[in-house]
Amino acid sequence: MLKALLRKQLYEVRYFYLGGGRKNKKNMPKNPKGMYVLFIFLYLIIMVSMFFASMGIGSALIPAGLDWLYFTVMNILAFLLGIIGSVMSTAQALFRSKDNELLLAMPIPPSRIVFVRMITVYLMSFIYASVIMIPAIVYYFIAGDVTFLSVVFCILSMFIMSFLITAFSCFAGWLVSLIATKLKNQKIVLVLLGVLLIGVIYYFQFNASRLIQSVIANAQEIAGALRGWGYPLYAPGLGMTGQVVGFLVFLGITAVLFGIAYYAVTKSFSRIALYKAAEKKTEFHNTDIRSSKLSDALFRREMKRFMASVSYMMNAGLGLLFLAAVGVLAIIKMQDIRMIIASIGAQFPYADSIAVVVGVCLTGLLAGLCLMASCSISMEGKYVWVYQSLPIDPYQIFRAKLALHVVLTGVPTLFSILVFGIVLKVSIPAFLCMIVFAGMYILLSASFGLMLDLKKPKLNWTNENQALKSNVTVFVDMLLGMLVPCVICAVYLLLAPVMGPELYLVIWIAIFAVLTLLIHKWLAGRGRAIFSAL
Repeated sequence: MLKALLRKQLYEVRYFYLGGGRKNKKNMPKNPKGMYVLFIFLYLIIMVSMFFASMGIGSALIPAGLDWLYFTVMNILAFLLGIIGSVMSTAQALFRSKDNELLLAMPIPPSRIVFVRMITVYLMSFIYASVIMIPAIVYYFIAGDVTFLSVVFCILSMFIMSFLITAFSCFAGWLVSLIATKLKNQKIVLVLLGVLLIGVIYYFQFNASRLIQSVIANAQEIAGALRGWGYPLYAPGLGMTGQVVGFLVFLGITAVLFGIAYYAVTKSFSRIALYKAAEKKTEFHNTDIRSSKLSDALFRREMKRFMASVSYMMNAGLGLLFLAAVGVLAIIKMQDIRMIIASIGAQFPYADSIAVVVGVCLTGLLAGLCLMASCSISMEGKYVWVYQSLPIDPYQIFRAKLALHVVLTGVPTLFSILVFGIVLKVSIPAFLCMIVFAGMYILLSASFGLMLDLKKPKLNWTNENQALKSNVTVFVDMLLGMLVPCVICAVYLLLAPVMGPELYLVIWIAIFAVLTLLIHKWLAGRGRAIFSAL
């Protein structure tokens, strides 16, 4: 039975990255090897960049005899990256998979189900941790005092670190899911926790260089502190330099923490996985029936679907948070922004015009992170037949999905545009062009994302993260959604001396309108047939 569960879980991992499936072979990539090559290429690019980061840290610590501190810093970075990369999806993978009830209905001990699910979390943790640890180890082999034990312990520590990340990720997912079962508004709590985690992530991201420089500057003081009260952080780095005691302590701490996490998840797995919030009983009256327009009903259905899923909100709606944040930040830094533009304008006469285009393109770039439309078909999953069985024109369904994207993205975008208009003191014609440009770009981005998802949907998923995080259409839409505003902004840097921002934005508004009309013509024609045949 364990072998069958492992085979099923590995099949889901393959589907997570490549799509398709036994019942959905038409959605498999025509050239899976190309997808593997792409993943490996991106993986190597990240590792090369981390190698140079390791060189910057190691060149200051290793010659000073603090090679263990070098490994401690890199281990902490690997641990944080692993937690950031896997903790958001661990709760979904462990407790909210669609096949939990089916597996628990079989004569399978929950401990085996948890063990197999944790293998997936371990693989994800290893991928994230190895991105930092492999370059760090390679640089140490080049610049450090290498021994046979240090080589063996460095390689083994990479696998042990992945177990440590798995333990913390599973414990965090277990804790969040356990708290959610005790609360009525659990989705709000999960979203707030997600926002808090994102805030912590970006705090470390923007302050990473300063923190690393502080560690290098105060290396001796930090080393003395870690040798004392920070021994759990000291041991892994010491072990990777070839010290047997440090390695064994690191191994023992990881084994204990992993065992505790496995025990906690196993003991409460059935209760959490099968938990359903109590529904308030209501008495039906004929007066409760209300009718509404079909378009309104479809829009409410899409909105409820979006609000009912924490993964949907946190992954597809992350740009909404950034749009609101950049508007608030612009208000706080209003005087600083005006001073910067004024100082640039003293040397560059077209700074005000460029600032208008940069401001609206920045909001467009952040709006490109809003991905509700590009995964809306895939999020229907196996229940897409519900829409297909109703006497509803598929194009009306498309319009409801687009309306959700436009409304949710348009509100914070309008707020940011208003703020930029006030901060930059733009003229009324330029301000109107900024609003129309942003609105047309959002509509084009939503229409294009919906078209991509309609052509390449991912419907056979067992948890929503597969439709959100491993969907090629989401990646392509996000990439183009951020790339296009950058190109528009870069082109205007060349045209600023000969063209005002109003005329430039009007030209792009016309281009967006034509492209949007072409996409909607396709949706109303070929798109209808594709949706009916899903």
